[in-house]
Amino acid sequence: IFIENGGEGGETAAPIARAMLEKYFNTQK
Repeated sequence: IFIENGGEGGETAAPIARAMLEKYFNTQK
């Protein structure tokens, strides 16, 4: 959800979300 919020916090939220997704998918394997 917060990825759609460009502008403020968008640049910092994106890497965090990607790290969480990678961690999530790595646990699924």
